[in-house]
Amino acid sequence: EAEYFSYVNSEGVEIPGWFQPAEKGVKSPLVVYIHGGPHGPFNEYGFSPRYHILNQLGYSVYAPNFRGSGGFGLNFQEAGYKRWGTGMIDDMQQGAQALVDAGLVDDSQICAMGGSYGGYGTAQSLVRHADFYDCGIIIAGFFDIEALVNKTDVTDSYTGRQYMKAAAGGSPEELRNISPLRNLDKIKAPILLLHGKKDERTPFKGAQEMVSAMKKAGLDFEYKYYNKEGHGNRKMENRIDEWKRVAKFLERTRNSKLASRTTEGDNSSAE
Repeated sequence: EAEYFSYVNSEGVEIPGWFQPAEKGVKSPLVVYIHGGPHGPFNEYGFSPRYHILNQLGYSVYAPNFRGSGGFGLNFQEAGYKRWGTGMIDDMQQGAQALVDAGLVDDSQICAMGGSYGGYGTAQSLVRHADFYDCGIIIAGFFDIEALVNKTDVTDSYTGRQYMKAAAGGSPEELRNISPLRNLDKIKAPILLLHGKKDERTPFKGAQEMVSAMKKAGLDFEYKYYNKEGHGNRKMENRIDEWKRVAKFLERTRNSKLASRTTEGDNSSAE
């Protein structure tokens, strides 16, 4: 069962959210689940298949309602405008740190995960807080905000264009500074990227560009493109494949992390 968890961020704003432990009273590694939107949607209380699958894989889940989330009033929602890659990202990380400080999670592995804006938020979290996160799972994400503003189907309408200008707008330089595609040199953690080839909300071309750039940068990553899928998988066989890949990725990065800690421990002992 999810537990209400809130904290006060570095700017004095209370950030609500949910914490669902893998096992009550046991400190487990953590997945920070970042919702999409980002403005309007929010992580709700109730049964979430995603949280339970992650629990079964041995991970506790933190689902923050960072600034910009819906459900907490217009002021809270608009507090995230033009802070997609900065203050909102910090809200997620500071909440996870608050769980660590409270002794509720095993901080030997903390991963970010999300779809759509949550996919972007995951990638940007690995850029902005490179020494905090140990891996990232990106589903139907976007990686270049400057390109997204011009290519997403949100901007097909006048209302959509005005929304994107207000919510994500900024100078070209500001948009580049918060675009993971243009800041890959800061990423240290492994990445799993999953994307549908028919996605028009966060266009498939953006995922292709990200994969190509990660190859050139020599990052540790895995990826899978899904035929005839749009903004998130709908076909059951693809949803099953997606979760199998998530499970294997988490297991691989977990084992790698534990092996690294053991090696470091052996070295310090020998010294």
